[in-house]
Amino acid sequence: MKKTLRLLCALLCCAALLVPAATADVIWEPQGDSFYESHREECEYLFRRYTANGPDGYLTLWKAPGSTAQVVNLPNGEVLGCTWLYTAPGGVLWGGAEYEGDWGWFRVSETVVVPDYLSFEEAHGDEFVPYDSAYDHAFDGLETVVLWTFPGSGEMDYDACPANWFTNNVTPAEAFQKCYVDGAGLFWGFTGYVMGSRNVWICLSDPANTELAADETVLPVTGLVPTAEEIPAPANVIPWVAAALVVLVVAGTAVLIPLVCRRKKR
Repeated sequence: MKKTLRLLCALLCCAALLVPAATADVIWEPQGDSFYESHREECEYLFRRYTANGPDGYLTLWKAPGSTAQVVNLPNGEVLGCTWLYTAPGGVLWGGAEYEGDWGWFRVSETVVVPDYLSFEEAHGDEFVPYDSAYDHAFDGLETVVLWTFPGSGEMDYDACPANWFTNNVTPAEAFQKCYVDGAGLFWGFTGYVMGSRNVWICLSDPANTELAADETVLPVTGLVPTAEEIPAPANVIPWVAAALVVLVVAGTAVLIPLVCRRKKR
């Protein structure tokens, strides 16, 4: 019996170790969002960050696309991590995001996307060049390789990548299908996946340098609307209170009418 229990415990421990590997790429979905649940097939998963840029100085998160119920109003300049996109009839694009624990939907047209690899390709895709075999040994003698969001971003990925990942898993020629030469003559390569990181750029001319300066002219951000001096409370608060009062009045009336009728009969 003891041997059986030990065997079961060992199997459970092995299963626990395997869970992270099996669930690492699971896509997160909002819980309790009735709109998402009923439109799941029409929503597109794409993680991007957006800066609030509403025309009135703030951005509204709505209960659902097209809803009149507001979740929260947040000041322009706040950054949202958007995970789901929904295109409403008429072509209006909505993004689903969480802000300080509140989940809601916003009009993408009232934001400015935080520059990322997609923005870079949209702006500079026609300047991309093929991989150059001169960089086949760019990682020789290095311990780590720095991952960047795009050339000139000045923003590194959270973790550096071990240089031997390329020699053990993929060759540079296979990894870097899109390349770019920046204004300083540095040669960059884009890879869709490397050591748990997705959609990153590596400076093949200087792959271990963490001090590469940002160049704001690569993807300039324009059209920002100043933040409003006062951010209004969500407009749906009072209507909900009013609706609750109406329900109470109706319920009270339903109880009182029979009582009045009985007294009259008596």
